[in-house]
Amino acid sequence: MANENDGKPWSDDDLQQLKVMITENTLTGLIAMKLRRTDDAV
Repeated sequence: MANENDGKPWSDDDLQQLKVMITENTLTGLIAMKLRRTDDAV
């Protein structure tokens, strides 16, 4: 899946959002969609 964030490092804001969604037990696919990353990246 081609993605605009392909190869780009994670921003501090993205990492913070990721941590919050993980603690909320958000599904991987939903996290990936919200952060505009692939499932594998998440």
